[in-house]
Amino acid sequence: MTRNKWVVLLLLWLTYMVSYLDRVNISTAGPLMMKDLNMDADSFGWILAAFTLGYGLMQIPGGMLADRFGAKKVMIIGVIWWSIFTGLSGIVASVGMLIAMRALFGAGEALGTGSQWKMLGQFFQGSDRNLASSLYNTAIPLGPALCAPLSVWIMGRVGWQGLFYWFTVPGIVIALLLYWFLPNDSKEDKPSAVRSGKKEKRFVLKDIVKYPSSWLIFTAYLTKSVAAWGLLGWIPTYLNTSRNIDFKDLGLASSIPYILGFFGLLFFGWLGNRVKHRASLIGVIYLLAGVGLYFAFSAETTNGSITYLSIASFFIFGAYGPFWGLTLDLFPSEIHGTLSGFTNFGGQIGGFISPLVVGYLVKSTGSFNYGFLFMIVTLVVASIALFGLDYLKIKANKNRAFPEQKFV
Repeated sequence: MTRNKWVVLLLLWLTYMVSYLDRVNISTAGPLMMKDLNMDADSFGWILAAFTLGYGLMQIPGGMLADRFGAKKVMIIGVIWWSIFTGLSGIVASVGMLIAMRALFGAGEALGTGSQWKMLGQFFQGSDRNLASSLYNTAIPLGPALCAPLSVWIMGRVGWQGLFYWFTVPGIVIALLLYWFLPNDSKEDKPSAVRSGKKEKRFVLKDIVKYPSSWLIFTAYLTKSVAAWGLLGWIPTYLNTSRNIDFKDLGLASSIPYILGFFGLLFFGWLGNRVKHRASLIGVIYLLAGVGLYFAFSAETTNGSITYLSIASFFIFGAYGPFWGLTLDLFPSEIHGTLSGFTNFGGQIGGFISPLVVGYLVKSTGSFNYGFLFMIVTLVVASIALFGLDYLKIKANKNRAFPEQKFV
């Protein structure tokens, strides 16, 4: 089991890494696509939002399918699905077609998300879960960090359409690896009532949403995601248009903030195991990220802006590990698929709102400044929700949202 769980983590990490390569390649391709398809910032915002629309709408169904049919099966179907629509994104000739392709692509990625978190919750327990969550989430900054220079290199040879064709290959390879090497769902994931021969109690979405802690997590992830998707979607365009970085240098410049995000994940993954009130820790992290964003758009030099974007990324992406470790610890493994779908659904609402609002603000004001301020405000709201979560935990004097006696 010990050996198996690290194989599982490696396969989940590779899957998540490829999913982020596929979802952020469009951000690097953005400047060329906007030129070729005659798009303004507002239209490109709709394309970025289309992914989160499809991704968000399938979050809860995807998690429930993982709980019902098994994480491995649903994950493999999701990888194949999103890989197909990654390639189809390269054949579009209009903004409308691209919006449709990105929405369907997002729906495929959503099938994999709940399955991955369910599998992670099955194979890792206690302090190992926080470590595994942090290591798994390193794919979030490393995917964009690798994607930016790789995408620039590929587009320099085959154009932005060819970029999407080539990015179908990793997904197909991952689907085969999952089929061959990923263990089936853990038998120990069945409720204790089932293992003891008693009548099984099924937990559904209504068992999650009736708890205030669920909605605080939902709110925190929604508002945090506005800032996270603002960075993922707009950093290349911001650096190219507002900071006048040439396209051939854009790959390296865009990757620097994500590299700092990777180190943030490692650091806060380590720190999360040593802090009693993890929710408050994450709240402080988001406030510090907001400070970084403020100085990023206020900086007088390009190097200064990249430095503060990197600081903001260090905190925003660094919080992923302790956030999901905290979330999984609040609820039992029987409903981790549904729980992750519910929480991620909130995140995708934020991800849908972010590019639309930022794109509108850029188009209407001719500047990214108000877009940055919008992201900062949402980080403050996320912090308030997390401080509220710790308050509820202290008041209730319990570590889980569900009373333990419900599972015996």
